[in-house]
Amino acid sequence: IMDKFEACLKPVLDYEAGWANNPADRGGETIFGVARNSNPNWPGWPKVDELKHRPDFPARANADAELKALAVKLYRESYWNPIHGDELPERLALVVLDHAINSGAKTAAKEIQNVLGVLVDGIIGQKTVKAAHDQGDRAVKRLLKRRLRIYHDITKAKPDQEIWIDNWFGRIVELCWLLKDEPPAPNT
Repeated sequence: IMDKFEACLKPVLDYEAGWANNPADRGGETIFGVARNSNPNWPGWPKVDELKHRPDFPARANADAELKALAVKLYRESYWNPIHGDELPERLALVVLDHAINSGAKTAAKEIQNVLGVLVDGIIGQKTVKAAHDQGDRAVKRLLKRRLRIYHDITKAKPDQEIWIDNWFGRIVELCWLLKDEPPAPNT
């Protein structure tokens, strides 16, 4: 039986699967969604670098259980724990975790606090958790809408990032499908 963290992380890992090194990605090289620029000291990077010399790279890295376990450990310690995922309602925990992995834990915390109407300090505490439970699925939908707006605004301010709009919007559609909700209209 999966715990809440594993249940929320599974779809994120499905979406973030594998190694990539797109020059347009400001996160730089990634594997399982772990971005080298954001996580330069992640203990998996030396192994990734070692595997790059093998003829079966990146397939070997993508199938490496140790690398995946290190990614899961990072996600629990650096993303799940700071957003207090175990204390949030599961549907909201999934959306906040996905946002944290995509944009950073502090950014995700600030966005959910903004959506919930509590003090925006980037630190999820008991007031944020209580508001999350009080507002339930309304907060999930508002956070999904807010993320669409954020992605739209990023591409307006930084046109070179428009390359990612389909991926970012696709993330929201995937989450809606997992949550069995219709995608939110961005301007409502």
